[in-house]
Amino acid sequence: MRGTSLARQSDGNEEEQEEDDDVLSNAATNEEMRASSPEKLDYHKLPLSNLTGGIDSKVTSLEKDLSYLRATRRQTCSASKQTLSRLEVIVGVLSTMKCS
Repeated sequence: MRGTSLARQSDGNEEEQEEDDDVLSNAATNEEMRASSPEKLDYHKLPLSNLTGGIDSKVTSLEKDLSYLRATRRQTCSASKQTLSRLEVIVGVLSTMKCS
């Protein structure tokens, strides 16, 4: 019995060690990402014409995303209404049945 509990305990320690290693490797990866990240732009020094081109493309992208989300919402609402009406029919039928 004691050997089994020690084996379980060592398995737990190995798992904890693996988790610690994962955390350390993630921290190292984050440090590498920070080191390789591009320099921050000073928007005060950029000409206005350079800013508007980037903004226009972002706005267009956001408009497309909104259109997609609205279409998805409409489909979801329609499907949920159909499901609700079907469930109401089932509840109506089941309420007429006698339980034994």
